[in-house]
Amino acid sequence: MPLAPSSFLLGNRPKPSDDELFSSWLIRVAHSQGLKLQTFCQLIWPNKSIWNRDCDRCGDAELVSSLASMTGTPLANANATLLTSFQGKLFSDIVRCGHTKWILPLGVWHRMRRRRGLQFCPDCLAASVPYFRRSWRLSLYTVCEEHKRYLCDECPQCKSPIHPHRGEMGDRHKTEPTSVFYCPFCGFDLREAKNDGHVPPDLLAFQSYHSELLRGSALGPQGSSSLKYFTFLAHVLTLLASQRERMRRFCELTSEASGIAITDIKFEPDMPVYFDALGIPERTRLLQAAAWLFADWPARLRSLMILGKLRYSDLILELDDAPEWFLSAIRRPERYRVSLLPGQRAFRGNNECTSEDGFPHPAISEPEALQTPHDETLALSDHLALSKASGK
Repeated sequence: MPLAPSSFLLGNRPKPSDDELFSSWLIRVAHSQGLKLQTFCQLIWPNKSIWNRDCDRCGDAELVSSLASMTGTPLANANATLLTSFQGKLFSDIVRCGHTKWILPLGVWHRMRRRRGLQFCPDCLAASVPYFRRSWRLSLYTVCEEHKRYLCDECPQCKSPIHPHRGEMGDRHKTEPTSVFYCPFCGFDLREAKNDGHVPPDLLAFQSYHSELLRGSALGPQGSSSLKYFTFLAHVLTLLASQRERMRRFCELTSEASGIAITDIKFEPDMPVYFDALGIPERTRLLQAAAWLFADWPARLRSLMILGKLRYSDLILELDDAPEWFLSAIRRPERYRVSLLPGQRAFRGNNECTSEDGFPHPAISEPEALQTPHDETLALSDHLALSKASGK
């Protein structure tokens, strides 16, 4: 007989942890009762289909409110575990059936996940209370700010996407709940995943700034909203990964000048061409390239426009409600002198000369940075807390 979820309090009542994802909280509540996840859900919501959809993105209002009631959790705190809590900050609206900007696609097929839409930090899962974060569902995040290591998005052993809700599925004789840090397919302990290398300080600073924006503890350029900034950032990342012929030179110049390889990024044949469909290594490189571009704003962008012979219209294509500080940066870039960008090598053009080290570069009168009127644009580096370095 099903239980009425609003009529009682559970014996153990875990509250959502900081930045916890709804599905993760639901798993912890079930396990705290000594029950398998599927058994718990069938007892409380026998007529609800929970795992054949993205319950973190398309949160069922009744499901969320009843879980909040059973655990004595304020409804506002329960709703904060859903990805809809980023609405108005990261995206204007959430798409229930389709792609929502910045949300990693799960590729839901029945109760399976075919895409690597849930990331994790092995060190975070090794904590006393392991749980999955909301931020791990966002394409904006590729590193753990606390442990300063790259996130993972698959089981290192069997390469399957992360399925924390399938821990006890398929074995009716298994009566004890299974910890979320074990792969349900091969049993690998996700806490043992290896660290994939050093995280560059500029990438960490870039992501930390984005976290501050989402928490409301920082403002966008010229006091703009986080939503306007993230819309602009998504547009820049689209330009950097563009497959359009006119933008290929822009991507090549950015890659060459920054030393970050972005020209070889490939999209899967069956996936749309957008940033959120990429894996962690590819998204990391594009975010690093954007951080490099913003570190000396708008000088580097204007140099790239001049060297790549880009038009104003090339950079605003498909960008609705472009911020003025972006439009002012790309209007008539020829008014400014262009300099050799950091790391630039072998840029070829009609007016070419050779430097002392033997590498050709565009002929310029003085090796100076672009002269930018201070009252025209505001340096994004002031807001991003990034060093205005002359190198990579």
